[in-house]
Amino acid sequence: MNKTSKPFYKKIWFWIITILALFVLIDGAYGAGKSSNDSDNTKTEQKSENKTTEESDDTNDDTNDEEIYTGERGDQISMDNLAILQAYYKIKLGDLMKSGQGGTSYKKVKKIFNSSPSETSSSETSGVKTELAIWRYEDVTITVTFVNNHAVGSAETGLRWKRAKPTFTKKTYNKLSGDLNSEKAYKKFGIPDEVTQMLIFGSYKTKFTWFTGLKGSLGANVSLDFTGESLTGKSQYGLK
Repeated sequence: MNKTSKPFYKKIWFWIITILALFVLIDGAYGAGKSSNDSDNTKTEQKSENKTTEESDDTNDDTNDEEIYTGERGDQISMDNLAILQAYYKIKLGDLMKSGQGGTSYKKVKKIFNSSPSETSSSETSGVKTELAIWRYEDVTITVTFVNNHAVGSAETGLRWKRAKPTFTKKTYNKLSGDLNSEKAYKKFGIPDEVTQMLIFGSYKTKFTWFTGLKGSLGANVSLDFTGESLTGKSQYGLK
C-alpha cells in the first residue's frame, strides 16, 4: 500500500511545483520583456500625476482615431485592449488538484481568442500533461497553463492603463488591511495592469499588479495577493 500512495503524493507536488515555476517565469520573462516600455510609461505617469488626462499618452499620439474605453474612475485603455481583457476573463480555471476538471478546454480558449496561440510549450510526467500557451498582442500578452487539456492558471501581462488619478502612494499602501477584498481593490485603485490567477485546493490564488498611476520613483509598482477574496500579501517598490 505504501508503494501505491507515494507516487500519488509525488504527482500532486510535482503539479504544484511545475505550475508555480511557470508563473515565476511568466512574471520574470514578460516583466523583463516589457521593461523599457514600462520605464517610459512609469516616467510619464510620474510627470502627470495631477494631469493624467493630458499627458502619458505617447502611445496614442499616432492613433488619435483609436476608440477609447473609460472606466468608472476615469481610467482609459483602447477598445482593442478592452476586448482582449474581456476575453481573458472568460477563461474558467479548473482546480490543479483535480487535473483541471471544470477548467476551460484548450480548444475553447483558442475559440475565445479567435486564434491559435503565438507560441506553446509542453511537458508530460507520470501521465500528467502540462502545456503553456501564449497569445501575444501589440500591448498585451495572455498566458494560459493547461493540465490535461484544461486551464488551471492564467496571466495577463503588459497592459498599461492611462490613469485619471493616482492609484497608490506609500501612505495608501501602508493603510492596506486584511478587510480589503479584490472587488474593493478594483473600485479604489482601478483595474490592475497585470493579473495572475490559479485555482488550487479549491481556492483562487490571484495576484494584482499596478504599474501606472503610482506616486513613486521610476519603476514603482504595487502587487496585492489574494486567496479567494481575502488579501493575504502585499509588496511594493519605489512608492513615495
